[in-house]
Amino acid sequence: MLTQNIPNLLQLFLEHTPASVAIFDREMRYIATSRSWLRDYGDHESNLLGSIDSCDCSVLANVFLEWKTIHDHCLMGEIEKCEAQKIAKLDGTVGWCKWECHPWYDTNGEVGGTFFFTENITDQKHIEAQLKLYEEQLEELVAKRTHELQVAIAQLQAEIIECKIAEEERQKLISLIENTSDFIAIANLEGKISFINEAGKKLLGLDHLNKLENTHICDFHTPENWAYLQQEVLPTVMETGRWHGELSFRHIQTEVSIPIEYNIFTIKDQKTGQPIALVTISRDITDRKKTEEERQHFVSLVENSSDFIAMATLDGKGWYINQAGLQLVGFRDTEEFLQTTISDYHTDEDNKYIQEVAVPTIMSKGCWQGELSFRHFRTGELIPIEYNIFVLKDQKTGQPTNLATVTRDIRERKQAEEALRQSETKYRELARREQLVNVLASQIRESLDLDQVLETAIVEIRDLLQIERCSFSWFKPDSEPPVWETLKEAKEENFPSLLGCHPADKIGPVTQMFVNQEILKIDDVTQFHEPIHKSFLERLGIKSEIVLPIKTRSGQIGVIVCGHWTETRPWTQDEVELLQAVIDQLAIAINQAELYAQSQQAVMTATQQAQQIENTLTELKRAQTQLVQSEKMSSLGQLVAGVAHEINNPVNFIYGNLSYASQYTDDLLNLLKLYQQEYLQPTDKIQAKIDAIDLDFIVADLPKILSSMKIGSDRIRDIVQSLRTFSRLDEAEMKKVDIHEGIESTLMILQHRLKPKQNEPAIEIIRNYTNLPKVVCYAGQLNQVFMNLLTNAIDALEEGIEKGKNSTPMIKIATEILDNNRIIIRIADNGMGIKPEVQQRLFDPFFTTKPVGVGTGLGLSISYQIVVDRHGGELHCHSQLGEGTEFAIEIPMSQLGNT
Repeated sequence: MLTQNIPNLLQLFLEHTPASVAIFDREMRYIATSRSWLRDYGDHESNLLGSIDSCDCSVLANVFLEWKTIHDHCLMGEIEKCEAQKIAKLDGTVGWCKWECHPWYDTNGEVGGTFFFTENITDQKHIEAQLKLYEEQLEELVAKRTHELQVAIAQLQAEIIECKIAEEERQKLISLIENTSDFIAIANLEGKISFINEAGKKLLGLDHLNKLENTHICDFHTPENWAYLQQEVLPTVMETGRWHGELSFRHIQTEVSIPIEYNIFTIKDQKTGQPIALVTISRDITDRKKTEEERQHFVSLVENSSDFIAMATLDGKGWYINQAGLQLVGFRDTEEFLQTTISDYHTDEDNKYIQEVAVPTIMSKGCWQGELSFRHFRTGELIPIEYNIFVLKDQKTGQPTNLATVTRDIRERKQAEEALRQSETKYRELARREQLVNVLASQIRESLDLDQVLETAIVEIRDLLQIERCSFSWFKPDSEPPVWETLKEAKEENFPSLLGCHPADKIGPVTQMFVNQEILKIDDVTQFHEPIHKSFLERLGIKSEIVLPIKTRSGQIGVIVCGHWTETRPWTQDEVELLQAVIDQLAIAINQAELYAQSQQAVMTATQQAQQIENTLTELKRAQTQLVQSEKMSSLGQLVAGVAHEINNPVNFIYGNLSYASQYTDDLLNLLKLYQQEYLQPTDKIQAKIDAIDLDFIVADLPKILSSMKIGSDRIRDIVQSLRTFSRLDEAEMKKVDIHEGIESTLMILQHRLKPKQNEPAIEIIRNYTNLPKVVCYAGQLNQVFMNLLTNAIDALEEGIEKGKNSTPMIKIATEILDNNRIIIRIADNGMGIKPEVQQRLFDPFFTTKPVGVGTGLGLSISYQIVVDRHGGELHCHSQLGEGTEFAIEIPMSQLGNT
């Protein structure tokens, strides 16, 4: 950025400006000097910085006291000038300077010090002295010559010689004029130009073709200066003999305006003292003007910057600050700033950090950047800033000379960051509230333990709302007297417990509000008007309270109570909505618990002979998840057993009569054959009937029909046997069964899904059975497991067939005896496989990947419970995407206590 290079540009300006410039403060202490100043008036830079009392006063010699007086005048707003002043230099020589002293103003419009601009005119003075000397010499020669002519013609030769000498001197003067770099011209009193030196011609763009006859002084100036020349400059010269100031020349060829420092004076007649000619010695100040413009641009940039920009000495003493900096820290004017050091702007903690971290970094690397705080000098406010501080170095020696800073107010950015943090906090709070509701909902799905749900609810509510106490109570209207029983509470350790029963009449008429499902919200108990409940709260020391009622399906009334002891606490609408959401979840939990209790009682009644009193709460919870599926499978078993029984009777009747039918048929056919042999020529009527019924076909086909009927009845008997085997679902006792028989009966029932369908191949069953002994188990329940696993395998294969990813579907069923008196049944398919994330939840109750209405999510869960809990076995799933899935059922061959 340009602002970061401004101090260097100012240094460059002071280093290279041809003018001698010095900047003083109000006490005439040096602030800065140009290199030309040092060359003209001193020999060490350090002598010209700081207090004027500490510098070498001999540098200024006899003019010091006069300049001090001039400085004081300028502090009053005046401008002082001197066209020529003699100065004694340190080397003993005497020089001449032309100077101007101007006041400079700070940002508040007050005079902050002075600028001294000087020009070394020693050479010009020497030329003027030479000119004057030559004029005097010329006049003396002329006078002498006239005198000598009058005295004697004999002295003419001597006078001629003397004229030659004078001519030589004049040529020397002309040579001096021609070789100076300044513009020098001579004109008559009317302003007509008679002579311009080579430097002047070059400045104006004149060449040998340009004639000077009838050329006026005004012709070399820009038009805007003509009136000023005619009305101010030339009259002043004629009156006072001299005029000095800044004007502009016009380049003859390019018409470009050339700023000049214009000196014009008269040459007087030696005898009469009357002006006889005008002489101007002018200097091109284009470079000086450009430098001044650049400096002014730099100052404008700094002063108009919105950032805090300041400079200080290496020991931290401030000497420059822009307007934005004054406003940021509350300074009224620059004078207040000049009385401060860097440490005044910071807290003790920041100053320690600056000394220990920032300063070493600045001195080693030249700069440091970070975030600190400024102290407002009026209000004491700490202003967060982005701090950028760096050193300014001497361009010749490379040594640090000053410190500078470009600092930015970042309050708005910090406020935005704080707003963002608050927003994040708000959303985190909303997320926590959502999480609380989700936790309760999850526990309701996974647990039927109402105590656990209530405990979690009140602990989470208290933690989330940052309150001192949260509790849950039931209303007992049938007690004598009616009471509120507080069952759960979460509180600060130093507060008393309110667990137990509290008479309803001590609580007050607010009980009716809770019965009516109305919310009670008390931000400040002192402002609550119902006297009984107010007295109850004050006696306990509670200052704020909110109560949300809950009503169960059975009509029972409960409340969530949130209280605060140490101070009043207003309850926001968001908190009320959160508590209402919790109440809704608790209502679901309580209703579910009641439903569970009812189902538990129904199960205990229905299976009173099969269940023992010592069944654990875990078994009861598991019974809830199995209830629907078990009832369905039990009904299916009863239906299948009934169907098998009803089919079995007529099938046995048919099967039992088929043998007689076959025997009778054979007898009839033999008799018919005998008739044909004995009566070779039947009657016409009999022959017509034989032809009509196609007797030969009947004789050939009737045995085939009886044979197929026998095969069909055998098939029906096999199906009935399979149905009767599978229908053992409601058998409660363990018994020894043939595992293979159970598998085959299940396959028989699923045969319709294994057969080929339109555009779909059949599902091949590959059996790899080991010679298993009979296994002691719950046969019906294992059949249910086989049914669930085979059904899932068929579903997976059909999905692969539909998606065109399986043209040879197959199910492999293998059995094996393990070394530890256990058997394993493997059921594997070559379907699409199961995703890893799904495998982790396969045995979760109600988890299913099937569409709504297709799967209940209980099949594998119940299978897992049957194998693991009922048979002390293991059920594992091994699946690879794209390759298939295998379920392994491992159970002992005999159960403890059953052989």
